[in-house]
Amino acid sequence: TAIGYYYQSRKTEIWRTALRLDRDVLRSLLTAGIFLMCSSGLSYLLLRVDQVMMRTLLDETSVGYYAVAVRISELWYFIPGLICASLLPALVNATETSPAEYKNRMRHLYILLFTIAIIIAIATTLLAPWIIRFMYGSAYIPAIPILTVYAWSNVGFFLLVGTNKQLLVEQSYRSIVLYGSIAVILNIGLNLILMPSMGSVGAAWSTLISYTIIPILHFLRNYRHSHR
Repeated sequence: TAIGYYYQSRKTEIWRTALRLDRDVLRSLLTAGIFLMCSSGLSYLLLRVDQVMMRTLLDETSVGYYAVAVRISELWYFIPGLICASLLPALVNATETSPAEYKNRMRHLYILLFTIAIIIAIATTLLAPWIIRFMYGSAYIPAIPILTVYAWSNVGFFLLVGTNKQLLVEQSYRSIVLYGSIAVILNIGLNLILMPSMGSVGAAWSTLISYTIIPILHFLRNYRHSHR
């Protein structure tokens, strides 16, 4: 009887421990899911808030020219996601084996993203007149100066994707939402300031700045932590 009681008590304790662990895992996954849902919403808002504001602050013609520049620049948006997704297993493995190796791999990832984005931005800037004429015709020539500015937002966007991937690997979900919120607020504020005076080009500058500021803040934060 004593042996049976001991065995049953052990089974009950194991079951309770497993249930407690499952609850902890479920709570962790639920929390992460909420933050990532918020991050996805902020990312979508960051991509589209300028065009929504333009419909109120500017005329439909300006919106059309701006939409052309955005559409051409967004042709490249799949690249950073593809690169980060392919390197994600290597990053996760490095966090479990060697912090130094993880930092080294992240550094190489940022260098790769930055290099590709710079090449795309330079090529788009130089070829903007030809691209606009070839894809949309001479009627959309006013979109050229917008594209030459907006093309450089790819640099910030590529690095922003890398930043979000790093924070995801490190499970810094709150930082992802915080950075996204800062970018959206900054974009809205700059649009209100620059659109009335600069039109569609001002909206392009707003996007460029709001995309770029987050990676800069992230790099400064990492630099401060590494030198404490």
